[in-house]
Amino acid sequence: TFNDKTLKYSFTFLKYPAIGIIGSGTPGGWNTDTDMTNKGDGTFEVLIDLVAGEVKFRANKDWGTNWGGTDFPEGIATLNGPNIPVTAGKFKVVFNPSTGAYKFTPDAGITSVGIIGSATPGGWGAETAMTDKGAGNYEVLIDLIVGEAKFRANNDWALNYGDSGAD
Repeated sequence: TFNDKTLKYSFTFLKYPAIGIIGSGTPGGWNTDTDMTNKGDGTFEVLIDLVAGEVKFRANKDWGTNWGGTDFPEGIATLNGPNIPVTAGKFKVVFNPSTGAYKFTPDAGITSVGIIGSATPGGWGAETAMTDKGAGNYEVLIDLIVGEAKFRANNDWALNYGDSGAD
C-alpha cells in the first residue's frame, strides 16, 4: 500500500498470491484454472458458471498446493483433500486458504447488468449493456452527458441500483 499524502507505505507477504478453482465442473475443466479474486481479507472469490461435476481449489496454477472436500455447498477443505462435488448453476464461490472454509452461493439470478438514464446514450428508454468481468463485477466504456443514471439487472426495474451522493 502507498499513501500519497503521508508517503507511508507497507508490503504484505501473501502466502498464496493466486488461487484458482479447477475441475470437471468448471469452464476450463481439469486443464485450466478459473482465477479467483483476492478480496484482501484472507479470502478469494469468483462468480462462476458450473456444470455438475467435481472441483478443487489450488494455489498458483500448480498441483503442489491444492484443497478439496466432500461437502457441497459449503465445508472445510483440506490440503490434498478429495474432489468437491458440485451441481450445475451460477455460483459466487468464496474460499479461505488459511482456514479451508469454502462456500458456493447460488447467484441471485442476475444474468445481465446495464446502465440506463438521462446521462446515457439510450436515455431512460434503452439501457447500455455492461460486460460481466466475473466475481460480480461489470464494466462498460460509455460516453456520458450531464444527467442521471442507474444500474439495473436483467434489463428490468425489479432489481436496480442508484446513489444520491456525488461520488
